[in-house]
Amino acid sequence: MDRKAQRYTVWLPVRIPELEAGMAVSHNVSGRGMLVVTATTLEGGANVHVVVNLPPEGVEERELTGKVVRVEANEEDPEGLWPHRVAVEFDEPSAEIERTLTQLV
Repeated sequence: MDRKAQRYTVWLPVRIPELEAGMAVSHNVSGRGMLVVTATTLEGGANVHVVVNLPPEGVEERELTGKVVRVEANEEDPEGLWPHRVAVEFDEPSAEIERTLTQLV
């Protein structure tokens, strides 16, 4: 994942159909990807669909495709509901997500 992209700490519900649990929560997001906390995990290199509702309205879903670039234990919640962290790099950068995140700050 491009570490030069501005990342925003924002907690949004995320659907990732490829996850056994299906749901995740964003930890940080940029226009190039996101780090999510999850109940179940995926293999590195897996192709995924990420469905997110963007604030402030949060009613219109945005679907992006990407690839899992990192999987690790969630040291902040190792025994809780979200024991895994999964980093996803989007196939195409999302200017819309970048604009929305910039407006939230």
